Amino acid sequence: MKKLLVIAILMLALVFVIVACDKTPDTTETTVADTTAETPTDAPDADATTEAPTEEEPSAEVTTEAPTEETPTEKPTEKPTEKPTEKPTEPPTEPVTQDPMEPVNVFVGDDLANFSQVSPDMQSGTYEAMDGYIHVVPGGADPYWYPFSGVDGARYVAIRYRTDATGGTLQFYIGSTGGGPSDDTTMLQQPVLDDNAWHVAIFDTQSIIETGKYDGEYVSYFRLDALEAGYILDENGLPYKPDGTNYARYTLPEGCYIDIAYVGFFMNEDAVAKYDFEQYPPFVQPGDAG
Repeated sequence: MKKLLVIAILMLALVFVIVACDKTPDTTETTVADTTAETPTDAPDADATTEAPTEEEPSAEVTTEAPTEETPTEKPTEKPTEKPTEKPTEPPTEPVTQDPMEPVNVFVGDDLANFSQVSPDMQSGTYEAMDGYIHVVPGGADPYWYPFSGVDGARYVAIRYRTDATGGTLQFYIGSTGGGPSDDTTMLQQPVLDDNAWHVAIFDTQSIIETGKYDGEYVSYFRLDALEAGYILDENGLPYKPDGTNYARYTLPEGCYIDIAYVGFFMNEDAVAKYDFEQYPPFVQPGDAG
């Protein structure tokens, strides 16, 4: 019985030993396995494996320090727009020299018929352009019209006319200064020939130039009195005032007329003769059929 008990105790002890041996792991294997699993030979340090490698950040000084502002180089100002080189002004062209043998200007019948400034004595009569001239029947003693232009530089005024008006005169005012086309100190006149034939009356403005009222170059006004009732002259050839107040005038015949072919402005008398001959040769006159 004791033997059986001893045997049982021994067997029980053996079982314990076997169980104990079973539970004790193989140190070598465990160490290798653990090492292999936890720390592989080529693996980096544990610190390096647990922390993700951080990208190298730029130096704090570079990132935090504000970049030194360089004094900005002044932006070169845009090149000023160069003004186009001014074209050198051409020397003033010399005025076209007036040919002294050509008229400065000439006004013919149609031109005269279209003047806007006419006197009541012209308006109360009749004036109309005919074939080559203007036909005027005055309504009073002082028919006139103006203005004329483009006549600067003319010294001579020529008027081709015909009339039946006894006692009438051709009269005009011209000036660069003075009181205008009613200033008698700038007026020239001459009696008309009342034979119904064509004539050319020529006026030299030199006497007005000498008074300083007309400079012979610039014309500020010109007025033509086509058929003025002339003054009755005294023994000295001057108009007189029979009543001491008004000059005595001839009375124009009722229904008288004057035809004017042109009023021309010239530099000399030879130019007048040349123009008149070229425009109205001896056998061709204004209003004639030839």
